[in-house]
Amino acid sequence: MQTPDTPTSQADYWDRVADSVTFTHPVDAVALVEELGIGATVVDYGCGYGRTCTVLAEAGLSPIGLDTSAEMIHRGQQLYPQLDLRTMPAGHAPLPDGSVDAVLLFAVLTCIADDASQDAVMADVRRILRPDGVLYLSDYGLQDDARNQERYARWAPELGTYGCFEIEPGVVMRHHSEERLAQLLNGMETYQQERIAVKTFRGNPVEITQLRARLSSV
Repeated sequence: MQTPDTPTSQADYWDRVADSVTFTHPVDAVALVEELGIGATVVDYGCGYGRTCTVLAEAGLSPIGLDTSAEMIHRGQQLYPQLDLRTMPAGHAPLPDGSVDAVLLFAVLTCIADDASQDAVMADVRRILRPDGVLYLSDYGLQDDARNQERYARWAPELGTYGCFEIEPGVVMRHHSEERLAQLLNGMETYQQERIAVKTFRGNPVEITQLRARLSSV
């Protein structure tokens, strides 16, 4: 039996909380329609229970939701049976190369602590995007408040990266420096970026970075 002190994995954690969490990052589907046109194929990579897919579909886009958590996908299929929601292996979307117009990556990288696994996700995103396709990213930069600064400093010696911290035993989250975000976006041209105040799925106030970047066709 799992106790509060029993280490768990990211997959186990998201399966366990799938029916209780509420995600909050806003998505500007209208901007995507203006850029890509009605009916454009948009992959929500790490879609959770499909919240943002509903917004995309209502705006006239054609979303595909992918997530590694079977329980998240199950919840989404119960809530939104009209949506195309699928489970996927970590770091590999079951889609052909160059087959989609845009990819949403909303609060996904924060759930991946190590550089190599983050790089694998970004490589997979680049793989499925068509030439000149759009990445719409929403994630956490390093926060300035005392609560987050304290836990960055506390966990850095053990986890090896400033900005990583545990939210419970074995479940590591990551907030990103500007330098790390730039590394992740290498080879892509960012043309829109802003910082937005939201609350985390646990109800804590934070600021997130949202940006849109275009995959170079060269």
